[in-house]
Parts: sequence; structure tokens; C-alpha cells
Amino acid sequence: MWDVTEMKKFLIAAAVAAAAVTAPASAATYLLNYTATSGTPLPTTATLTITTANTLNMAGGYDILSASGTVNGVAITGLAGVNPPGFNTDNVYFAADPILSSGGFGWNSAGGITGNLWGNGPGAYSLYQFDGGGYTIATDGVLTVSQVPEPASWALMVVGFGLVGAFSRRRSQAVAA
Repeated sequence: MWDVTEMKKFLIAAAVAAAAVTAPASAATYLLNYTATSGTPLPTTATLTITTANTLNMAGGYDILSASGTVNGVAITGLAGVNPPGFNTDNVYFAADPILSSGGFGWNSAGGITGNLWGNGPGAYSLYQFDGGGYTIATDGVLTVSQVPEPASWALMVVGFGLVGAFSRRRSQAVAA
């Protein structure tokens, strides 16, 4: 068992480590996986990573600051501004399903192609892509969302495990002596 001095050292080290690796969050990152269930062409899949602001906007959601990923294997080159060619977007993420409004968010791909993913209601989403002459993808489908941990969260967890391991090893060496 740890004595009082070892426990104080452990708590001080943990507090210093937490202060060193944590900072106020400036954004949240989400992984969106879309699978079309109807429309053209099938199969249509998208793996998108979006980063949002950490403060609510006037619409009650979070502004999407960046987007990356692929749609049917084609790389997204970045987030499109509000209302890219072919779409009426608002680029806002909401905490509840549907996570995207009926405006959704838009992105750019190579060759002047724009895309849009939006919410039709809980659990129902649409993904369209526009190449200037028409819609090359027009599908309805499902979306799964997961939050990507911030680097500071990972660092804090690693430091915590390291401290627990160091103190456990120190304790077992003291018992063996």
C-alpha cells in the first residue's frame, strides 16, 4: 500500500500532467460514415471527417469549419462555402439526430465537383453530388456518427497510465526489498 508521502507525490504529478496536456477545446471532430440505401449510383459510400466550432451558433448548432474524406473513393478537397454550386447549404452540425439540417453541409472535390449531405429527419439522410452539368450522385441512406477524441484527451490518458504503472512498479520493488 502507498504511504501518505507517495500518495501526495502521485496526486501532485497527476495534477501537473493534467495541467500540461489539457487546454480549452477549440473544436470537435466527428467521423461520419454514410451508406446509400436507394438512389443512383449504388453502392454509394462516404467516409467524412468534419471539424466543428465548440460554441453554439445562432441556429443552435455548431459551425462546420473543415471537411475531408472520400465519396465513392474520390477525395474531398475541402469544405465548400455556404451554398456551393448546385446546393443550398448551411454547414451546421447539430448534437441531436438529424445531425445535419435540410441544408446540410457542402464540400468540394477535384474537377469542380461539389457535394452535399443533409438530414431529412431522424435517421434519414441524402447525399448528392453535382458536376456543373447535373447530379452524378443522388441517393438516400443512413449515417453513423462517432466523435474523434482530441489529442489532449489521448495524451492525458497515456500520462495517467504511465503514472499508475510507475507507482505500481515502485511499490512492487519496495515490497520485494
